[in-house]
Amino acid sequence: MTTLAEIIGDSAGIRRLRDQLEHILKRAATARRPPSILIRGETGTGKGLVARTIHRAGPRAAAPYVDLNCAAIPENTVGVVTLTERLRETFLAAPSVHAIVARE
Repeated sequence: MTTLAEIIGDSAGIRRLRDQLEHILKRAATARRPPSILIRGETGTGKGLVARTIHRAGPRAAAPYVDLNCAAIPENTVGVVTLTERLRETFLAAPSVHAIVARE
């Protein structure tokens, strides 16, 4: 099974999603730096599945995948520097941590 096959369904929306993911992954494979991606949606719509699929099929598949729930972080601590420091504190063994972040 290919990585994109994990996203099941045959509706127009699912086909469009797979097409968009294929486009993003092709671009990421040839880019010097993979593009930033924002995944939005209601609870239970598959944001985590899409994020894991992008990670598994992308150029960073061998690196650790960090699933981060931004809604669980107090608003006054959200910031690029603070978030990066917290990730590095949590994953000291992985000096180069890459995360796909979705906030509901």
